[in-house]
Amino acid sequence: MDEVDPVDAFERSGTLLSQIDPQSDVEDRRLKLRALAEQVSTWGSRINLTGYRDSKGIFGGLVIDALELLVAVQARLDHPAYEVADLGSGAGFPGLPIAIASPRALVTLVEARRRRHHFQRSACRSIPIENARPIRGRLEAEEPRPASLVFAQAVGPLPKVLELALPWVRPGGWLVVPSGPRLESAPAGPSWGAETVQAYGQPGSEGPRRFWMGCRTDFPLDSP
Repeated sequence: MDEVDPVDAFERSGTLLSQIDPQSDVEDRRLKLRALAEQVSTWGSRINLTGYRDSKGIFGGLVIDALELLVAVQARLDHPAYEVADLGSGAGFPGLPIAIASPRALVTLVEARRRRHHFQRSACRSIPIENARPIRGRLEAEEPRPASLVFAQAVGPLPKVLELALPWVRPGGWLVVPSGPRLESAPAGPSWGAETVQAYGQPGSEGPRRFWMGCRTDFPLDSP
């Protein structure tokens, strides 16, 4: 993992937090983000949560990445999303930083792996992150809790990710699939509109990053 200047990262987090929610206290949220990075580092010494091994790298990499992603996504929304889901959230990214950055949103995190789920619950209790709701389970087995903004990491072919995530997105809501530089084009499909692939983040930070974003266009079967 590339080294990130911790001072620059901490200062940048304040700018990003102000963009995400200008009405909430920046310093309180920034301290919670720092506490999250420290907890990921502590737990990471016992279980494999991430490739980053120290809190400075976690903050400059994973935390800043989540904030930059949210800023880019919010720029495409007509209004803030207050129902958010992070599917297959692993160590809680981007879901936990999003919950801290957006204290008025309810963020659901779905993770099948027991230890990662236990970490999420511990972080939510101790930091605390009162607006995050960790759930342990597989996407295809859990009862969907549809949200207006859903994040799902590109852990497989994009069409498969879209299929698994569809029930978790409200009609008219948005799905965001973060990926690396290989994400080249938006797939066609009747369930998704306004599809786009977009780069995000500061130039030169953490390499090329992209996300697919689309709006769910279909309606519930019981609609009139």
